[in-house]
Amino acid sequence: MVVDDDSAVREQLVRVLLDAGFSAVPAADGEEALELARKIRPRLVLLDLGLPGKSGWAMLVSLTRLLPTLSVIIITAEPNQADAARAAGAGAFFEKPLDFPALLKAVRTLTFTAPQTT
Repeated sequence: MVVDDDSAVREQLVRVLLDAGFSAVPAADGEEALELARKIRPRLVLLDLGLPGKSGWAMLVSLTRLLPTLSVIIITAEPNQADAARAAGAGAFFEKPLDFPALLKAVRTLTFTAPQTT
């Protein structure tokens, strides 16, 4: 699942994931992301920190409470968040503009090492 309030970024990430052979579902904000997570139970979420309403940090907590084995990759334009992301349990962290080859490598690693959620 791709959670980003910027429609251009969200659509680009979904397209990159689909082109790489992954399934991808977009969400524009935290409320939509939680609703989708309850329905589809994703194994991995690309999560922007700068979301309207419920922040990305709050979403990280909510999503991992809902799906304890969920892998999360934090994506953000906010500088100096890598240490906080790792401390919060994110599987990877990327600053925008995104390095798509490195991002896809992290997605592959986390997707194939994450336990299945049921």
